[in-house]
Amino acid sequence: MSPSWLANTDPAHAWAHQAWPAFPGLSSKPGACAILPLFPLRASAHEAADRCEHVASELLRLASLQLGPVHPHLILPPLRFLPSTGDSSLFALDYASAHELALSLARHIDASGFKKLILFSPDPNTTPFAATIAIDARVELDLYTYVLTLPRPGSIPDPSQSIETAGDSAILANLLLEISEHRSTGSQHTKSLLPLPEKLPAPIRHPAFRTRSLCSLNSLAMAEAARAPGAVAIIPTASIEQHGHHLPVGVDAILGQSLLDAALSELEDSHPVWVAPPLTYGKSNEHKGFPGTVSIGATTLHTLASTCVKQLTALGFKRILFFNTHGGNTAVLSSLIAAAPAEGPSLGFLKAEFRPGLSTPQETAWGMHADEWETSLMLACSPELVDLSRTVCEYPAQLTDPGMLRPEKSPATFAWLSRDVSKSGVMGDPTQATREKGLSWRRSEARSLADALAAYHKSNYKPRHG
Repeated sequence: MSPSWLANTDPAHAWAHQAWPAFPGLSSKPGACAILPLFPLRASAHEAADRCEHVASELLRLASLQLGPVHPHLILPPLRFLPSTGDSSLFALDYASAHELALSLARHIDASGFKKLILFSPDPNTTPFAATIAIDARVELDLYTYVLTLPRPGSIPDPSQSIETAGDSAILANLLLEISEHRSTGSQHTKSLLPLPEKLPAPIRHPAFRTRSLCSLNSLAMAEAARAPGAVAIIPTASIEQHGHHLPVGVDAILGQSLLDAALSELEDSHPVWVAPPLTYGKSNEHKGFPGTVSIGATTLHTLASTCVKQLTALGFKRILFFNTHGGNTAVLSSLIAAAPAEGPSLGFLKAEFRPGLSTPQETAWGMHADEWETSLMLACSPELVDLSRTVCEYPAQLTDPGMLRPEKSPATFAWLSRDVSKSGVMGDPTQATREKGLSWRRSEARSLADALAAYHKSNYKPRHG
């Protein structure tokens, strides 16, 4: 099995691994819970910035394993952009923006059918914010909302400690059971925990570019990385949204990390390229009505991206690239780049020159979403998340359509929702996808991205806007 790398999560309980038609059945189970981890990033001279996530995500993963695959909970990709709680906070949002971001996610969790939301807040400094979001979501959405802290409040165990023998994961699992049973009727799942296997599945913390992750560094190493001549920071931007019946909602984020992982493995170690924390959630409101989609607004996305740029600039980076794998983000990010002051860091998009040879001219023109390209790449990087038996071909437009009014790529376009142009959510022909195509295209795309990074490093050119 090849995992997605969005979080260190038991794959059986990963929100991002589900296709949109699965959500109504999952959310309607007695005691069903959605869990949103809150993992703030902090500067320290002695510890990695993501130490809280490094430890707490493992506790949550072990708790999921003890609850078993049939327990009705799903874990969303973590929220790392939270209000500042002091000078050590990194990539922190202003309070109003963080509040709107968290409530936006809660609204989409509610729209996906879940009636219980657990805010997992292992850092005590973030717990007051979590408590505010909990009551506001309860009032606005009528969600049963809970704040879950570590079994031993105020302590984050040393990563070298044997977590499961200390019993912390079992305590956490029992707390999840208690929340699941609270205000639930007709619950049929077990109330006893499963024993952890003698050989645990390996943690899923990062792809190979962990060695290039800024948040794997302490504050001193971050400053040193930013000062290196020609240093480049990459901000991955993606989305959690429906991708038809055959692909999971995490496609854009999964493919973004997979392609970036492959590209950076092609890059010479001497190139000072660093990856910022990803913007996993994007502007996906065009997929309204499809459960499992978790979207943020244009203003919130702009604020998130601006916050990342400001933080990277404060660290000392002079070159910042967005690696975007969701089309709905493009206009917002392009506006941010176009408005960047000349005296600030060089901003742009990391793009590949490679273009795949798709099966038909129609697919080349109107394969846009959950199509031959995305499905083939998913078969290459996470085949266990693809159900080819459920593929359908639907296009938002045809090459033979009269006139010039189109949903995209025309002098006159119309605003559209996915449901306007597709019943399944597919826009393209995934029936033509193969793993062989995906493996070949992933290699070529990665090589092209690596070449772009190498050229950018050597020539010190300004990245293209847009």
